[in-house]
Amino acid sequence: MFDTCALNRLCDNAADYGFVVKSLDLGFEYYFTDIQVDESKNTINPKNAQISDVVIRERAERALKLVEIIAKTQPKFLFQFATLNPGGWPLNGSRDILPDDESAAWNMYLDIWNNNPNYRNDAMIGLVAIVNGCSIVSADCRFFKKIHAHFPGQVIQHSDFIDMLKKVLS
Repeated sequence: MFDTCALNRLCDNAADYGFVVKSLDLGFEYYFTDIQVDESKNTINPKNAQISDVVIRERAERALKLVEIIAKTQPKFLFQFATLNPGGWPLNGSRDILPDDESAAWNMYLDIWNNNPNYRNDAMIGLVAIVNGCSIVSADCRFFKKIHAHFPGQVIQHSDFIDMLKKVLS
């Protein structure tokens, strides 16, 4: 699963995105959350104050490109949880209760969130990824460090991931 910063890097670098697309043929699977789709759509600048029904074209095109990247690379969509507690119910349709041993993921969520509303989406992306057994590709230093502190084998820097893909695909 790519964090939002890594997703933005793919949007900015066509070659890196090309490696990700080619890796699908080798069996790589990529997952995204509803949070990342919402964040991608929200990259459109607020409406221009002088012209009430107009958005900046470049921002709208970027939002479309981000959503296109998600649509072309994801085999499965992972939803955030209805209840963020061990034993909570996921909204992914499975109606399975999270195992009691998810307290480590919950602790990671709290560490990332740190009672700061600006970090809530990051915390949710991390929680959804870890609970669903996904590795995380991160281009956000703070996010990477927080996940690495709790789950060292579950997170990789975006640049390291792209370097690994280049080697695998060559």
